Amino acid sequence: VIQKPSDLGPGFSDEGYTLPPLTITYHEVKASAVGLKDQESDGQLRLLRDTAVGLQEAAREKRESLETRVEKLRELIHTWEGRVGNEKQLVIWCDLDAEQRAIEKMLKEEGISCASLFGSQKTDEREALMNLWKNRERRAFLSKLTMYGAGTNLQQAAKMFYPGVGYKFRDWIQGIHREYRFGQKEPVDVEVIYTEAEATILKTLLEKKTQHETLTAQL
Repeated sequence: VIQKPSDLGPGFSDEGYTLPPLTITYHEVKASAVGLKDQESDGQLRLLRDTAVGLQEAAREKRESLETRVEKLRELIHTWEGRVGNEKQLVIWCDLDAEQRAIEKMLKEEGISCASLFGSQKTDEREALMNLWKNRERRAFLSKLTMYGAGTNLQQAAKMFYPGVGYKFRDWIQGIHREYRFGQKEPVDVEVIYTEAEATILKTLLEKKTQHETLTAQL
């Protein structure tokens, strides 16, 4: 829970360890239309799918809303590039292989070079792609939190996108801290996309975030 040197006591200076501002913005998109008439156990028809039913429902919503979320990601990248130009690097975290492939395709259509790292790639291939991004020969870094959401240093970028949400707070917050970490010189901007059917998941995620911040402050 130590966040900065002064947490260890008054004799420790925070010089060089003060982080710039962090902004997290949440964007809701429509739930997928597929499967909205699923039947409940009591015979009633479900008008809106509630992903709080379980992980299986959440995974299905993520698959069926894929196109909607990728198009929202395209829109957000357009808006961001309109403000900063087209040279800044970015990080995109995804969950599914199909999602990663769809984002790759979208980035290619937008003329954005991408280092996309999959678990199925050989280690040497992933390292080469990572080096291309770190050498600024690729603009977008695209991978999964389960692979690179902890331990990697990506703070040469200050823009991050989550085209979906999940229940795992630790993975989510660790992903943010790949950019928002000591050595970051620019304000970090994170944009999160979720469907209206995933509102409960986001609520749970934000509750865990509040608990984490409260616990850290108390300790």
